Amino acid sequence: MTIKSNFCITFCDKDWHLLERCVNFIAAQSMQPEKVTFVGSGLLDRTEVAHALCQRLGRWFDEYSITTSPTRKLPGWARNKGSFSYILTSHNRDDDEVISFCDVDDDIHPKKCEFVKKVFVNPDVDALVHNYSRGELFPIWESVNDKDVLNVEPIILVEPNPDPVPEGWFNIPRTNVMTKNKQPVAHGPISIRASSAQHFKYKENMPLGEDGTFCREIVNHPDFNLYYTPKKFIVYN
Repeated sequence: MTIKSNFCITFCDKDWHLLERCVNFIAAQSMQPEKVTFVGSGLLDRTEVAHALCQRLGRWFDEYSITTSPTRKLPGWARNKGSFSYILTSHNRDDDEVISFCDVDDDIHPKKCEFVKKVFVNPDVDALVHNYSRGELFPIWESVNDKDVLNVEPIILVEPNPDPVPEGWFNIPRTNVMTKNKQPVAHGPISIRASSAQHFKYKENMPLGEDGTFCREIVNHPDFNLYYTPKKFIVYN
């Protein structure tokens, strides 16, 4: 099975200028994605500028698409738009197509696309999350080899729902999934088969925790499997 990859870049008005930097990380991948999808919101007067930039950067890749909104949207909207756009424009929607979400301000390991393509050859893998670093100015990336591709494990645990907390931006219930050894999990930059993504949607009204909730729904579904690798494939900035 040959896996086709789509990198979905999500951005908003405060960080759309980081697009070129993000595209540089994707262009430096050891294996290139077959498609790149740009999804931005809150651009208002800068929509045309952002479209022009996406079109210029999109020409680096064989296929690309652009979706923007003039009003600020939450991350769940952007991820749903990216997933839906890819499924609609896909030439076929078989198990050989994978969507990898990435935030525009994160550094991406140069072998992430290659790793994802190799892991998803396993038909049991519906989605994949990984470890992460935080705030490294000049990251030294871990080496990745075929043994690491085999060293992925299914996630079968979710954090228990805590007691109700007062409403507020930072007082939200924890929504994360857990690995067996309680290793860190980057929930946002998930990779998921296009055929599996059709069965799940992000919560578009959640200011935080929408990515953890999305992962929980996969783990809790009897017909889908979320896998994890301890390799650090992004740096959160």
